[in-house]
Amino acid sequence: MELRTRRDFISIAGKSLGLAALSSTTVASLLRNIEAASKKVAHLTPEEAAADEDYWAAIQN
Repeated sequence: MELRTRRDFISIAGKSLGLAALSSTTVASLLRNIEAASKKVAHLTPEEAAADEDYWAAIQN
């Protein structure tokens, strides 16, 4: 991709920064949700955890 103008550069830079800011908070939130859900099934066997609908609902949402 060739940046021909300052406008192109600022547009790409702004999109990149916005994506980075969104991604870091979103990923952190998702990881917290996964960790919390995983703690709730820690006592289960892997097969039982795999069949636990509440666990997967938390992971998918």
